[in-house]
Amino acid sequence: MRRVLPLPVCRIASTFIARGCHRKFRFALLAWVVATLAPFGNAQSTFEDPVLHLSASTADGVSSATNGNGVWIMAWSVADSSLGNGWDSDIYYARSGDDGVTWSAPALLLDDMAVDGTSDWDRYPTIAYGNGAWVVMWNNGDIFATRTVDDGLSWSDRVRVNSQVATDTFFALQAKITTDGQGTWVVSWYFGERVGELTAKYAMHASVSTNNGVSWATRSIIQSLAVTTTEWPVLSSAVVYSGSGNWILAWSSNNSLGGTIGTDWDILFSRKVSSASSWSLPQALSHTAIGDDSDGYPSMASDEAGNVVLVWSSKGTHGFSDDSDDDLFSLRSANHGATWFPMEEMTVSDGYASTDTYPSIATDRRGRWLTLWSGASSESGTMISTDAGATWTTRSALSSWIPYYSDTYLVAGKNGTWLGTYVATGSPDRVYSMVSRYDLNGPSGDSDEDGIANGVETTADSDHDGTPNYLDADSDGDWMSDVDEGVADGDSDGLPNYLDTDSDNDGIADGIEVEMGTDPYDALEVPQVPLSGVPVVLILIAVIGFVTVAKLQMRRA
Repeated sequence: MRRVLPLPVCRIASTFIARGCHRKFRFALLAWVVATLAPFGNAQSTFEDPVLHLSASTADGVSSATNGNGVWIMAWSVADSSLGNGWDSDIYYARSGDDGVTWSAPALLLDDMAVDGTSDWDRYPTIAYGNGAWVVMWNNGDIFATRTVDDGLSWSDRVRVNSQVATDTFFALQAKITTDGQGTWVVSWYFGERVGELTAKYAMHASVSTNNGVSWATRSIIQSLAVTTTEWPVLSSAVVYSGSGNWILAWSSNNSLGGTIGTDWDILFSRKVSSASSWSLPQALSHTAIGDDSDGYPSMASDEAGNVVLVWSSKGTHGFSDDSDDDLFSLRSANHGATWFPMEEMTVSDGYASTDTYPSIATDRRGRWLTLWSGASSESGTMISTDAGATWTTRSALSSWIPYYSDTYLVAGKNGTWLGTYVATGSPDRVYSMVSRYDLNGPSGDSDEDGIANGVETTADSDHDGTPNYLDADSDGDWMSDVDEGVADGDSDGLPNYLDTDSDNDGIADGIEVEMGTDPYDALEVPQVPLSGVPVVLILIAVIGFVTVAKLQMRRA
């Protein structure tokens, strides 16, 4: 039984076709509707087995990015004299050119890192891609940067980003970078002042590049030096571009903001809106400033349409029922961070007595948001939201445990591919990556609900319409749905019917045969096209053009 379009779609189509949803249009319109409007479903995330990149005495600060066309680059810092580069910490990277299927061997990011001495510590890299360029930043007393425009095959010499040169008293660390993809980049970092052997004050600084990361403006001081701390600092931050010229920065701090909040670690934020030349004054996310809760490790993602989701871990309850461990919380904004919805607890009452830390969040900008984190007792996991953080799925366990307090980093690519990278702390530390494909549904899932598994359809785009087969209701573009055509091979030519535009090999396209009333799988039935049928064919061509334009416009929107 072939599918029939719902009445609302018929009414839309009737604007262009006087007879409404006539049989001749239903397959093309069905492909358009499913590809652009179909819901994501209720799948949990499915990651492939992790890939081990490096084992070392000490590793941390993993970060990753993609150009959206199959190239991924991940970077991390390593201190291990057995690698031949001294006892200092250096930045290593690996790249993949096939969406994480295979990876290059780990290599030093820059040659000078092999000879920079045992007192130089290149640590905590951050990487982003946009407008044809990749930029990696890291701290070594100061903030340094390098960039590549050939997908990581070669890198520029390091340049100093911050204008405050490091001394025995002042230093910079923990940079985070993002871009609008149009040539403007923002980097933030902590600026520290040593006031004792084990004590320091911390501030938050930022810089902007408007020439695609080639050079950087003088730093902006967003938060001045905070109170002195002797505890292990919960130094972590996140910065995102939320669209329409707006940027948001969030960070953990024990600054009381003039006594308006406590001196425990809270999440502060600042915004740089399109009409302003400077950053707003720091504000506490009021949800985190209540009680002595030690909030830290914020991670943010935005769909660049104003929706922003922030996740973090906390030792406190924030008014929720608590199971006496570190848990994850989230906040969301629908207006570039101008206001925030009430806090959502993610793992407080899920029945797991585990320590959930170091969360990372990403979005594919098509309505799906994913959070990954490390946890105790083999309870690291993921959660999915399809409503911009308003609700989350239940915890989905990973096949391989990420030990708690292990760095994690998550990136969404195109064609439903997601990359999670992490450092599993231990003896030794181990650097891993893992990939989830097919919109987190895995190869055995069926993202377009056509009865053909994702792994069978794959991410190929057989009809070159910009929609991968596993999401395309009509993978071969012959006006017949994959549901109707199926995986049989009617003419034994090696192509299943859903990929064969002429399934019976009679020289007539399947869609034309259905329109003319002949069997597209029987080569003995050949349609006869009378002269009066020519206008019908012309109408078909016009409608197909309309559908194609409509799909492109919706995809751009």
